[in-house]
Amino acid sequence: MIFQILDIDYTLVNEKPIIRIFGKTESGETICGFVEGFEPYFYISGDNIEEALEDEGNVVRVEEVEKYFHLGYQTKKSKFHKIVLKNPAKTPEIRERLIAKGFKVFEADIPFKYRFMADYDLKGMEWIEIEEENGVNTTTVKTKKCVKIKKLKRFDKVGMVPLKHMALDIECVSLRGGEMPDGKKDPIIMISFAFNETYKGAKDMVLSTRPGEGVVYCETEKDMLESMVNIIMDFDPDTISGYNINNFDMPYILDRMKDNEMFPNFGRCNKMVRTRQMMNRFKTNIIGRIIVDSFELIKKDFSLKR
Repeated sequence: MIFQILDIDYTLVNEKPIIRIFGKTESGETICGFVEGFEPYFYISGDNIEEALEDEGNVVRVEEVEKYFHLGYQTKKSKFHKIVLKNPAKTPEIRERLIAKGFKVFEADIPFKYRFMADYDLKGMEWIEIEEENGVNTTTVKTKKCVKIKKLKRFDKVGMVPLKHMALDIECVSLRGGEMPDGKKDPIIMISFAFNETYKGAKDMVLSTRPGEGVVYCETEKDMLESMVNIIMDFDPDTISGYNINNFDMPYILDRMKDNEMFPNFGRCNKMVRTRQMMNRFKTNIIGRIIVDSFELIKKDFSLKR
């Protein structure tokens, strides 16, 4: 089977990480492939390593390896120790403890999914060919196909799968006079959608807590947010786009869902949608879907031209 990669993440099952590759097949079916047995790791150099790791219960094993040192021109390989772990999330704290003990640590800042992609030489939106196994039992993933991957490799193919696109935008109102709306305090009053494929006979749709012509009226903000989730899950877009959606719309939506005591789940698995701040911008993660922020694309192109 071959399919195109849309997203990659991992989950823990019985304290072991399992890679999940979300994508679409040639026929346009959504798919999730599970890869077991790939372990998190990083490298260190120094003496008395076994003694330093005695109290680290997350360490599976230590392997002595030879690699080229990353600085300067090297003509021969140096000896390092490869630290293999159980839980990828524990990497940062183990790294910091080893650094505090005087060890030099390498490649411990690579997120687990990127470690997997680098080792298998995979890139986003590439095609892969897989050898699948039977026996996937999951209630957490929301794709048409779920397969256990026995082997995988890059597949040389030109072209794209048929993607489904959705654009959304929100309107808010401040309850505190002329101040800017705050997602922790002020409600959303309107959510609009546009679809690249007709959805229930329409190419666009507007939800609002204010009655009006051409809108789907929602009695409360919570009703409107629940309708938004239902539309996303029903239409099942591969990409969700918007103007400044990463830095405004999505963080605001998640704040309002929290205020309305809602679990933010509109990706292709049961994991909650998260947004995190990276310096002066936000990054939203909707598992199995791609966020496309048109403002960031325009800003990038404008900056390059200048």
